[in-house]
Amino acid sequence: MTFRNHYTLEKESKKNASSSVTRPSSVASSISSSFNSTSRPKSPLTTSTSVYKGPSHSKPFLDKGTLLYNLEELSVEFGKIAALRSINLKIGVKEKIFLTGPSGAGKSTLLKVLGGIIRPTRGKIIGPHLNNQKNRYISFIFQDLRLLNNWSIEENLHFAYDPALYSSASEFSSELKTLAKIFDLYDRLHYKVGDTNGGMKQKVAIIRALLTKPQILLADEPTSALDRESGLKLYEVLSNYNDRNEMTIIWASHNQELIKQLSGKVIQLNNGQLTYSGYSCFTS
Repeated sequence: MTFRNHYTLEKESKKNASSSVTRPSSVASSISSSFNSTSRPKSPLTTSTSVYKGPSHSKPFLDKGTLLYNLEELSVEFGKIAALRSINLKIGVKEKIFLTGPSGAGKSTLLKVLGGIIRPTRGKIIGPHLNNQKNRYISFIFQDLRLLNNWSIEENLHFAYDPALYSSASEFSSELKTLAKIFDLYDRLHYKVGDTNGGMKQKVAIIRALLTKPQILLADEPTSALDRESGLKLYEVLSNYNDRNEMTIIWASHNQELIKQLSGKVIQLNNGQLTYSGYSCFTS
């Protein structure tokens, strides 16, 4: 399948336009419109359970091996601050990419460019067109998590329910419960999010993203509040999704010790510049 939908941005003005990603029944749009709401999402949960096999998809919107993103001399500036400098990068379908580098290196900015949240100042990007239905295949785990603290874990997870993605509410229920068990949250689904610690909140955000059955997962420091065991468990779960459903994973982390234990392509950034790309070792 050829990559027919793309957007190209060249010689843009230095003024950056920022907009939220629109996705049918998306987590971000649902939550942002609900912070001041007192209504709860209607629960689709039933007592159905099943053995976890990863999510089921219809035919992937891009074939394995297809070029997913192509960045050429891409730069992002915020006023006089250069967040990204002349980035050249290609990412294919089903790749596991780990963005690493110190804080302020440009990892979060690059993720937001790939997700269509930030537009480049200069350069070219060819990727999934974010103004059509293909955006439904992209899910973002933000650093700020975007959870509703006064609602339960279960209620927060209901925001991921989209009838277009599941054959029934029972199927969604089974997926939710299985993921909750994997991340040790099953017996805590009734807890208010505001009463939980940082690690539990991060697990809720991760489960919510996976319940949307993404084919592109953009994860910004998804293990920052997790212990080593939970971080490795997350990688195992994402790898299963990657293997069975051709999900592309782009994971940003400054934790090089964790990334060294994982299998995937490493993209290293420093001061907004791409300093390393490959599968071998880290550079200093």
